Amino acid sequence: MRTAGQPERSKGNNMATLQCPHCDKTIIHYGSIDKCPHCQMSLSPDLFPDSSESLHNEKYKPSDTKYPALITISTIYRVIAFLIGVTCSIGVLIALINGQLIVSISLVIGGLIGVVTNLAIAEGILVFLNIEKNTRETLNQVENISNQRVDLTVKTPVD
Repeated sequence: MRTAGQPERSKGNNMATLQCPHCDKTIIHYGSIDKCPHCQMSLSPDLFPDSSESLHNEKYKPSDTKYPALITISTIYRVIAFLIGVTCSIGVLIALINGQLIVSISLVIGGLIGVVTNLAIAEGILVFLNIEKNTRETLNQVENISNQRVDLTVKTPVD
């Protein structure tokens, strides 16, 4: 359980909520703020978590997915691309030593096509996994925001 002024962060995003130490109301924010929007009192910067964490700067981690087999398949495509590149390079060298220029040119072209195709498939799988992860995290953010009760009443001074 968090205490007054202690932030609570949703995993994987920059939204945080905290309790104002002055008026004890919930503050929802996406970065640093100087004053409580309810009581206008100053807030200390140490109340806020490090906002440098960003979904865009994170590497995709296999533990983040519901589909670990797709990570394995993507890795296999990368290994195949590497093997095609190495095999074609050796073939080009052997063909050049034997004076077979046309064979070496065909191996270079075929090797490049094979490497690029396999790397594109591997990256395509990761793109789909990132889309799934982003969609899931966005849904969690929307659910968190919709489940929080925010006091929107405006206090006016009484004369």
